[in-house]
Amino acid sequence: MDPKTLSYYSRHAREIFNKYESASVGIEKYFKQAFPQKGLILDIGAGSGRDVRHLIKEGHEAYGLEPSDELRTLTIQKYPELASRIFKGFLPDDLSSLDKKFDGVVASAVLMHIPKEHLFDSVFAIKRILKQEGRALISIPVDRKNLDNDRRDDKERLFTDITAEYLELLFERIGFKSLRKWKDKDSLGRKDVSWVTLLFQLVDASKLRPIDQIESVLNRDKKVATYKLALFRALCEISMTGFQRVRWFSDGTVGIPLEDVCEKWIYYYWPLIESSSFIPQIQGEHESCAKPIAFRELLGSLIENYANAGSLPGFTVDLRNKNISSGIMPLFKKLNTRLKNTITKGPVTYAGGSLSTGRLFEYDSQEQLIIFDAGIWKEISLMSHWILDALILRWAELTARLSRDVISPSEVIDLLLVNPLPEREVSLARSIYRDLESVECVWSGKITKDFDIDHVIPFSFWRNNDLWNLMPSQPRLNLQKKDKLPSHDLLIRWKDAIIYYWQILREKSEPRFDFETGKILGKEKRYFSNWELPLFSALAEAVEVTALQRGCERWEIK
Repeated sequence: MDPKTLSYYSRHAREIFNKYESASVGIEKYFKQAFPQKGLILDIGAGSGRDVRHLIKEGHEAYGLEPSDELRTLTIQKYPELASRIFKGFLPDDLSSLDKKFDGVVASAVLMHIPKEHLFDSVFAIKRILKQEGRALISIPVDRKNLDNDRRDDKERLFTDITAEYLELLFERIGFKSLRKWKDKDSLGRKDVSWVTLLFQLVDASKLRPIDQIESVLNRDKKVATYKLALFRALCEISMTGFQRVRWFSDGTVGIPLEDVCEKWIYYYWPLIESSSFIPQIQGEHESCAKPIAFRELLGSLIENYANAGSLPGFTVDLRNKNISSGIMPLFKKLNTRLKNTITKGPVTYAGGSLSTGRLFEYDSQEQLIIFDAGIWKEISLMSHWILDALILRWAELTARLSRDVISPSEVIDLLLVNPLPEREVSLARSIYRDLESVECVWSGKITKDFDIDHVIPFSFWRNNDLWNLMPSQPRLNLQKKDKLPSHDLLIRWKDAIIYYWQILREKSEPRFDFETGKILGKEKRYFSNWELPLFSALAEAVEVTALQRGCERWEIK
């Protein structure tokens, strides 16, 4: 604790003691929420023993540390029953001598008096005396006024410049999770003083946070192939564009259809295998090696079959139209079987092997679902666009290493970013709209002879050329919209027009439309008596989630 601050509290112990005793309801009003189970609680900076007494009344085994001898003496004189419960001590040093682990810690109006250079040590000391999943209830003042350049008040008390957000980050970085935050007026009635109270819980060391589990797999798991990176990339993309396909279970897990991951793997590995240069994807792989990646030969044969039929875009269109020829279909099915086997016996089995928590994934062979913790799925869903950038870079760097730097990371990145349907591949939607007697702009309702194809969700965000995402628009409005997302009001205003064009698109290209909308809806259209409304709801949700996660600018017609 800051010496000058401690000196003030010691010299004015009687005044401070009386103030504490006369205070209106303070931090104790949060004790029942913070510590719902009876336990061993330590109050750091016990003052008059007020909070220790409240904790004891609520059934806890409570103790206190107080650095001021004078305050501690007054407390024991007034409340002799606390003589064996209030000890001399302060942060950070004196916590290390405690021989007990506590279920909870209270530090009310304490951390603000710790010099900033000792703040980390103090928070770490709190962590060391807590049991796993123990809780810390912390209060600090908000924006303390009338401080000098050294952040001292007129009584020379130190008020370290810390905010609630800073404390949240500090606690979370050393293994806590933030549970609650409250803001209150001053319990002593001071009008220029307010408080924020934070509740943290120490995460069980055997239970890594979801983002730490993901990061640990990507960083610490043995990397002899790109399979784990491909699996996590697929999960990230599914979380953005196919989140309705996920199955949620009551035991806190989710299930991702294996077939969706297989489809993504074809898109990822096609450009790598099609490249004129041999690009290894597993340790020791080279052009004449005996053990290449498990599906290289089959995917290579599929690529050869589409060499003069549109390459990857041609295959993608055929797949979505359910138009893969009878001559190629046996090869495609064999490739899918090999991919499923590779995914389930490779990254699904081994991802997480380096973690104390063990494997991340299980496989339900009956339902053909990849099963894992819902917390990890939520983290992927919230952070997918950031994780994706890191995955692409790590994939490129790993590939360069596997090639012994013959292939550069930049070459690999270009190939990994190849889209199965490039942005310009909107020809089917354009031809369908062009065959109509008249075309009305989806955003204005005005008839337009010359129209552009507008991506409702811009291509730059989803890299998505699904038919449901392609609408006719006046060129000037399409130019005005650019990479903006339509406002919710605009979507609602032109809901009927969007659904009208969906009906036309489905009428003209039902297999492809159903394939693509099945990803965003999560089910085949035959399960819906009215597929239009669920699809519009899914679109509206996707727009809002994308806007929130990506900080996108919204668009309204000017």
